[in-house]
Amino acid sequence: MFSKFMKAYFIVFLSLCILKNFGISPGIAADFEERSKTALITGANKGIGFELTKLMLGCGDTVYAVARHTKPLESLKTTYPDRLHIIKADLGTVEGQNAVAPAVTSMLNFVVHNAATMDPVGDGAMLDSSKTEALRSMLNVNGIAPIILTNMLGDKFMPLTRHLFVSSRAGDTMFKGIIPYCVTKHVLDAFVEGLRTDHPDILAATIHPGEVDTHMQSILRAPAESDFALAPVFVKTHTEGRLLAPLTAARFFKWVLCGASDDEFVSRKHNMYVDKSTYPHWVPEGVTIVNPYPDSGASDR
Repeated sequence: MFSKFMKAYFIVFLSLCILKNFGISPGIAADFEERSKTALITGANKGIGFELTKLMLGCGDTVYAVARHTKPLESLKTTYPDRLHIIKADLGTVEGQNAVAPAVTSMLNFVVHNAATMDPVGDGAMLDSSKTEALRSMLNVNGIAPIILTNMLGDKFMPLTRHLFVSSRAGDTMFKGIIPYCVTKHVLDAFVEGLRTDHPDILAATIHPGEVDTHMQSILRAPAESDFALAPVFVKTHTEGRLLAPLTAARFFKWVLCGASDDEFVSRKHNMYVDKSTYPHWVPEGVTIVNPYPDSGASDR
């Protein structure tokens, strides 16, 4: 009996010495284990989604990264072979939407519906029959896919799974020239309100990421002013360097996902420019958050 006790004591002592040698206290090691989570992120191959994927992996989390083009994610896979699961899926199609749920084999702590498209852009684009397929894809990716995935992934959710839907100011109003995009964000905001009404136990929220230097911004700068009256506004903002880096927005996302309390998470549409009280938690030193369009009719994101 004494021999067994000494053996157990020796194992504990040796474990403590190893942890101390690596500069890790038992409390921190236990906390790391407790904090390791699993997330599903759509649109994970670029922009905010890619940066958020890297942040989550860097913190020890597991990520199911959903994207149509997966090449940027392959380099991450070599660094995180066991914790990064790449799901190649075009959410603009029924086949792509149906491919996600079967590929998820773990329970999810976080689901981030980040994937979005901006095309078609232009005054009158909603009724332009030459843009029907682009419109169909946008409606699927931005509006329908988040609803379908929430439905199909139901058995992977836990009681406190956090569902974060990426919206924007376009979900609050209508901006001429990007009406189709605005419609999809209205759908997303309405769906989250519906979830809260029908399933008050579900932790669901929308987030306004701010004006971020992403591919979608380049689409907004491309048309001629005669086709899209707001194009010069986006060109000017980009030229003057007033767009946020995707990493800055990703830090905001991560704080909302991991730092906010449950009540705070569901309390509002999280807004990069309004939630100033949260800045100390995620804004790095030297970074200033300024809304470049405080009074204009320009979209966010």
